[in-house]
Amino acid sequence: FMLEISLDRLLSYADLNKKFMRLPVFPGISRDLSLILKEGGLAGDILKAVKEKGGPLLAEAKLIDCYKGRQIPSGFKGLTISCLYRSDERTLTEEEVAPIHSGISSLLMERFQAQIR
Repeated sequence: FMLEISLDRLLSYADLNKKFMRLPVFPGISRDLSLILKEGGLAGDILKAVKEKGGPLLAEAKLIDCYKGRQIPSGFKGLTISCLYRSDERTLTEEEVAPIHSGISSLLMERFQAQIR
């Protein structure tokens, strides 16, 4: 076999600018939400709603589990969302995080008819 590669053309598509993110100085607080939802609910819509409601202190929200099984009623699915709260200016307290996390739970129950597990 023989191969010829034009590095000039190949490198024209590469982004050679280095991007760095500063490591967090203050620790975060992690909380999980375990939900039961109707099968039609899209995880992407739920994550988008969580991120909007979480505001600036919600550094990350991600789906960590999707479950269908004998503990979940037929026509429903179980989702677990992990939320990481962090500030660049200070260490957050439970008193700051709890109302935000509770608000996210309430939003999911109202908008998506979710049940908290």
